[in-house]
Amino acid sequence: MRIFLPIVCIFFAGFTAFESKLVDRLDAELAAQRAAEGYNFAAGFLDACGDPCIIRQNRGGALINFEMLGALVLVRKKTIIIDGPCASACALFADLARQYVTITQRASFHFHKTSNEDDPPHSPDIARWVNDHGGFPAFKSDCLTQMPFEEARRFWRPFFDWYAVPRKMPIPPWNDFDPLGFLRKQRDLPRFDIISAPAALPALILRGSVQ
Repeated sequence: MRIFLPIVCIFFAGFTAFESKLVDRLDAELAAQRAAEGYNFAAGFLDACGDPCIIRQNRGGALINFEMLGALVLVRKKTIIIDGPCASACALFADLARQYVTITQRASFHFHKTSNEDDPPHSPDIARWVNDHGGFPAFKSDCLTQMPFEEARRFWRPFFDWYAVPRKMPIPPWNDFDPLGFLRKQRDLPRFDIISAPAALPALILRGSVQ
């Protein structure tokens, strides 16, 4: 009996270790499968989106897909223009890829908890803003905390402030504010006209697809 008990203990210990390794392997395989699905989603999204990518409305989706999308934007260094509502996982993606994201005056961001009722892994400054303005609503509540453009421009570059087109400034033959004629001696001074209306966007920008 004294010999049998150690054998039984050794057997169960070995079985528990085997079961633990099996679970770890299955978890690893599942994680790899999800990562592959996330990459396929991200690659397909960017391939279909055009260059630059204009997002006029996106309600989000699976968190891992949009996390992969943010990572892929950082790798490809692709310009993203948010031109409308960007909610849930889309807002997280825009945060993760922030250095390549610009926003128009129509952009807004909408936040809530994950499907596991956890706070999404936003950057500290974004999470602080959301928590100061009501927090992340429950996933099942169908409520969202909205960040309008006026607030979002604190975190993302406004598109119209960033996109400037070089122009030539015509110099008149006489200027009452320049009696010594300095400007007339400095013809074709460069200036930058800031595009202030969506209708003024050049064709290069408008060729991006809508997502």
